[in-house]
Amino acid sequence: MTLPEVLVVITILGIIVGITIPRFSGSRDSSGRLAARQQLQAAFSAARAAAVQKGTSATLTLTDSSAAVSALSAPSDSAVAVWGPMTFRDPVPSTVTPLDAAPLELTYDARGLLTPVASGTLKYEITVGSLKDTLCLTALGMLMPRGCVL
Repeated sequence: MTLPEVLVVITILGIIVGITIPRFSGSRDSSGRLAARQQLQAAFSAARAAAVQKGTSATLTLTDSSAAVSALSAPSDSAVAVWGPMTFRDPVPSTVTPLDAAPLELTYDARGLLTPVASGTLKYEITVGSLKDTLCLTALGMLMPRGCVL
């Protein structure tokens, strides 16, 4: 192989790498957004399930990067951790932001309903890199399908 041929091959490889690397990073953000959405859904579901299973109120506490669920223990009425804390940092860093004054602390009663009942749909925005997604709850605290429409 001559030097010009080697330079042509290196140039072609450089172009191929330059085209494929952005696709991989976009794929990483996309999978991270999906993972963060599933983690947030799991947090809401864990709070509802804890309230129903224990027959007492359970509280979901959210921050921009974590979630934890606690429930009242029967004998002493003290809060006991039942799920989490779980961070929204795996597999990629992500943040959760409440929209339209949605609360960062939600309490479910023993029937699995949000207490107090919200005045409307609660919306939470998930951000991973440049990608965003929205997770919505009904006024009673149940997860809504994508698009926030029942």
